[in-house]
Amino acid sequence: MFGTSRGARAPARKALLALAFALAVAASIAAFTAMQMGPLEAEPDSVLPVPKSYIFSSLEDHVGADKAPYRLELDARVPAGLNSVLAFYRAELGKRGWQEASEHAVIKPDQVLLAFSSPDGLAVLKLGRSNGQTTINLVQKIPAAAAKAGVLPKPGQANLSFMNASQSDATLTINEQTFRIAAGSGVLPAAAPTLGLPPGKYRYSLEVANGPVQNNEIELTADDNTGLTIGASGQVTLQQAY
Repeated sequence: MFGTSRGARAPARKALLALAFALAVAASIAAFTAMQMGPLEAEPDSVLPVPKSYIFSSLEDHVGADKAPYRLELDARVPAGLNSVLAFYRAELGKRGWQEASEHAVIKPDQVLLAFSSPDGLAVLKLGRSNGQTTINLVQKIPAAAAKAGVLPKPGQANLSFMNASQSDATLTINEQTFRIAAGSGVLPAAAPTLGLPPGKYRYSLEVANGPVQNNEIELTADDNTGLTIGASGQVTLQQAY
């Protein structure tokens, strides 16, 4: 019986070794291909620049009642080296008149964080490495459109906006203040109940109808608008609204 058990495990070990070898070869080929690639070309129809060779790309926009975007966020993955992607963005953003704030730059072998001033407002570029690919996150804020949409924080302040997608009223306590958030409120960003606070970390408690009290912590950043959404079942999700 024991001899049969050892024999049954042998093919499984061989299969695992074969899979590990195949993955290593694939990663090596991807890395070699990335190193051999020339300068990256831009996708011509993208609102924010992204290399043509992307494997994944998504653009999220936050718009006001007039449909003008006040926050754009691009997420993408490309099979290219981090230095190639960094060179691509410095070139493409420079063509658009964006100025890099070099004093705030963070450049490491597997991570990049750059701040820019664009003709329409501030922007932040984050690059990273995952599974042999370079990850891209590019966020642009447009203050004039945000002010028109009613979501622009006061200078140096952080906004916390609320949306209650449940069918019950909710009670939120934060910074020693208690608020009632009516069911269905906050669907339109400009009409969302909003609290202005100094940037920092805050403990909060939330109760929906007669459900359990939820206690948690949130960190708010200056000049950001963070959206706190109460879902249909009372769960909380956080999202950058500006």
